Amino acid sequence: LSVAADDVIHKDESMHALKRCNTFEQETAFLQAEISKRYDELSGGDYHMIDRLHAESEVARETEMASDDADEPGNGPLEKVDRRKSSIGQKVQLAGQELVEKAKTGEQLIKKKIEARIELRKRQYQDLKQNVSETLRYENIKQRLDDRLAQHAIWAHHFTNDVKEHLTRAAFTPAFAATRVAMEMRAPLNKFVSRFLGDVFTYLYKRGNATSPGPVPMRVMEHLLACRKNQIERGGEPLVVLTHSMGGQIMYDMVTHFLPRTPELEEIKIDFWCASASQVGFFEELKLFLESSDQYGSAALQTVPYPGGKHLGYWWNVWDHNDFVSYSAKGVIDGVDDEFYNTGLDIIAAHVGYLILPSFYRKFARKVELAKQDGFVQPDVLSD
Repeated sequence: LSVAADDVIHKDESMHALKRCNTFEQETAFLQAEISKRYDELSGGDYHMIDRLHAESEVARETEMASDDADEPGNGPLEKVDRRKSSIGQKVQLAGQELVEKAKTGEQLIKKKIEARIELRKRQYQDLKQNVSETLRYENIKQRLDDRLAQHAIWAHHFTNDVKEHLTRAAFTPAFAATRVAMEMRAPLNKFVSRFLGDVFTYLYKRGNATSPGPVPMRVMEHLLACRKNQIERGGEPLVVLTHSMGGQIMYDMVTHFLPRTPELEEIKIDFWCASASQVGFFEELKLFLESSDQYGSAALQTVPYPGGKHLGYWWNVWDHNDFVSYSAKGVIDGVDDEFYNTGLDIIAAHVGYLILPSFYRKFARKVELAKQDGFVQPDVLSD
């Protein structure tokens, strides 16, 4: 293919040389004309000399006839003129014959050279035509091969994708089987998530603030006021609050915003707060609370200060691995007693397992007793 391609590249040059070969016959005709012209010139010169000698012989003849004295026989002017004419004629004849022979020989040599060069160019032209034909044939074959390779490349691409898909499906087969089994729980899971998200959006949209609290914060504050009244009537017994799930977020807004900013509630203090299955840590990372600040968080590389002091004593945050909507507060808020509790239930039942398992309440009671011994403060995490 490379040799054929080179021949194609020089195609124009070869064609030009072939055109030049076609002019060799014209050059031959021109040379022949030049030879004839030169021959005529040479011959013409000698003929003029003969004519001149002939004229001289006539003059000599007349002179001889007029002369009184006769020369010796064979040595007179006429004989001299005749001999000179004969000598010149022979020379002219020999020169003409020699010139003609040379011209013929030169013409034959030139003609042979021209014919040889024409024949060479014809062979080169035929070779070039053959090379061009071969090149075109190879180009056609190459194009067909390229088309076939392109088709195979597309097929290979689809085949590779199919293999990858089947391998991926095979790798996920165990998880797929487990998921199909788990999907038997999809209906109750969808119901649970829908209700949970509904509670979240409703609270965030309608909670209001301390100046104009929404219906949910108002109801919680009313109950806290009633609890404070009972606390006073009972001699100052501890105020213990147990929240579950979304109740944790409501109570966090209460101790960080509503209680500190509502004068009627300034004497209320929650001595022990158990936030079970809550999302407080998650909401704080999203900065969804009324007192959330960009001054704290992962971006600021600083955790949120513990919301203790006047309105909160001890805070115990409880979560379970199987409860996929319960979140740890560790690393988000300082000073929280953050603890894992194993309900031993599935992903649906685990969320409410804290409230139905006796072991949870026994653990809860021990936590309250230990916190009471320390005065319901949170200097360190308690251990039972």
